[in-house]
Amino acid sequence: MSSNIEIEKKCVYCSNKFIAKTLKTKYCSLKCNQKHYKQRKRQEKIDNYTEEQINPPNEQNIKIDLKDKEFLSVSQAALLIGVSKRTIYRLIQNKELKHHKIGSRTIIKRFDINKLFEEI
Repeated sequence: MSSNIEIEKKCVYCSNKFIAKTLKTKYCSLKCNQKHYKQRKRQEKIDNYTEEQINPPNEQNIKIDLKDKEFLSVSQAALLIGVSKRTIYRLIQNKELKHHKIGSRTIIKRFDINKLFEEI
């Protein structure tokens, strides 16, 4: 789909003037487009890294949210107790921790986790 219009524009990346054939054209060439894309992605990575340094994910907040839940997945139970998922599966296999299957998911009642610690 070619166009007969010719619009003089300024390249977003290199600031050179060029003739655009469409209204959406932002770059004078494919090379400028690629370089600007790469520059934006680098900046996003830097911004994400600095954001994580300023506001690290707080594991305490995650644990507080999990304490309010009645049913937990294996991953959530492992995070709450502070053990690996493999340890949770081992407790289930040894029948030390009761579980329920819903489809392919394994669900553990919060009551059963509390009961596990009362026995110890």
